[in-house]
Amino acid sequence: MRQRRKAARGSGTAAASGASSSFASPGGPAATPADGVTAVLAVGLVAALCYLPTLSNRFAFDDRSAIEENMDLRPTTPLATLFDNDFWGTPLRSNRSNKSYRPLTVLSFRLNYSLHQLEPFGYHLVNLILHSVVSVQILGLAKRLRPGLSQGALFAALLFACHPVHSEAVCNTVGRAELLAAALLLLSLQAYSAAATTAKPLPRALGWYTVACVAAICAALAKETGLLALVLGAAEDLLVQLQPADPPGSQLRKAVAVAGGVKAPAETQRWRLPSRGWWLRTAFSAGLTLSFLWDAQSRRGTRLTPAFSYVDNPISHGWQQLPSEDTLFGPPATPPLTRVLSAGYISTYYLWLLLWPLTLSPDYSYAA
Repeated sequence: MRQRRKAARGSGTAAASGASSSFASPGGPAATPADGVTAVLAVGLVAALCYLPTLSNRFAFDDRSAIEENMDLRPTTPLATLFDNDFWGTPLRSNRSNKSYRPLTVLSFRLNYSLHQLEPFGYHLVNLILHSVVSVQILGLAKRLRPGLSQGALFAALLFACHPVHSEAVCNTVGRAELLAAALLLLSLQAYSAAATTAKPLPRALGWYTVACVAAICAALAKETGLLALVLGAAEDLLVQLQPADPPGSQLRKAVAVAGGVKAPAETQRWRLPSRGWWLRTAFSAGLTLSFLWDAQSRRGTRLTPAFSYVDNPISHGWQQLPSEDTLFGPPATPPLTRVLSAGYISTYYLWLLLWPLTLSPDYSYAA
């Protein structure tokens, strides 16, 4: 009798372990390190092959102003000047500046110039490499958000890698601002997630959080929208914090119960409130973001509104705008309702391009 009980216990344990291993990977066998490397190589290769023809591109449109005519790329210009000028080499405090503050992107252009001057191949090669890196980072983000769906994460990353809408950023050299900001933003999100999930030791968690903050600042210095890195990191952290402690339909719990011949317990949810660590990280992230915004605005001078011409940006010409050289003899100011509807149309149009990228353009204001 004792031997039968031991055998039954052994068979039950084996069945439980087998069932748990099968439930651990819904799509089949558990993923191995080799599978992860293969997915990374596949995504990076697809991203590079799709945009390989861009290596033969020349400079076009804004590339001329941002690279060929930008004196901040020349070695004779002090490096500190990059942090006082806008993306096009114009002083930020000047009324002629459009207030785009992207010194890290300009620094990357300057490194290109120091290696091969104005040969376009090197500039486009860096853009191609950055797009491959961002695509691989998307794979990691998808796996982190849905750990059990490795095949779905691979599909999402491949779709991102070959999506035609990215041609506006990859094919134009000035699109490096988007690529560099995206790479640093995703790095910040990954480090933020590591800091949130690392409970002990504390120095390790603080180290990951420091990396997240530094990467977020660098992303904002690549392009202004990169400042959202800490905001998105706090949002992802909150989603993880709010997940139920005992999610319904726990596959591992069901497998062990069935294998042991016990009736599976009722499905319950116990929602958790954000931890004290989340509040501390979010408070510090908010303070750092506001501090960066204050510093960036102070660098732009008293006139915070960019001096766009009517052709470049008609939305910026509102009823309350004072007459200037650009508007005194130009078209009338745009009504506020028209400005709001136009901004909404632009966002809606780009959402449509994600679904149907039939007509793409490097500059929609000129119908190029």
